[in-house]
Amino acid sequence: MNSRQHQLLTGLRTKYLVIRELRVAAAVDAAVAPRARLAALARAFPGALRELDQLPMEHVEARLLAIDRALAEADEPEVWMRLQAGYHGFMRAVLRIRRLSRGRPLEIVDAERELLALRYVPAADEPPPERFDVEALRVIRRPPGGRLNPWVFNEVARDHGVSPELVHQALFLR
Repeated sequence: MNSRQHQLLTGLRTKYLVIRELRVAAAVDAAVAPRARLAALARAFPGALRELDQLPMEHVEARLLAIDRALAEADEPEVWMRLQAGYHGFMRAVLRIRRLSRGRPLEIVDAERELLALRYVPAADEPPPERFDVEALRVIRRPPGGRLNPWVFNEVARDHGVSPELVHQALFLR
């Protein structure tokens, strides 16, 4: 496992620790709504609030154990781990690009210049600027049907050579 993979797994581990802590806190006092923690979780890991709401606790624990095992044994991340990290990074980048694009002209001629104007600098788990062409930037600004998630699932699937359904399943068990 390389250092980037280690960093991605450590991030996923943190996500599941926070999900577990929030679940335990809610079980103790359902009125507790730590908004700041929820907002931070959603910012760092888009889609994590849905996992918090829907993923059974035994799956949270199983995922933590699998991540801990991969970290301890320096194993290559499992497919679901890579897909999750890919999704979170891609969606975070897309949401940031979309937010930075508000108020800008819809017509884009040069993706590289547009991303420079937006000052897009990817985090370690986010796609490089070259990954976004003019069409991608248009979709980010005006997604088909008004929803970014299906497009992001398709893009992450393409990057990893899998189906969009597998990306979805890696995050949200069916």
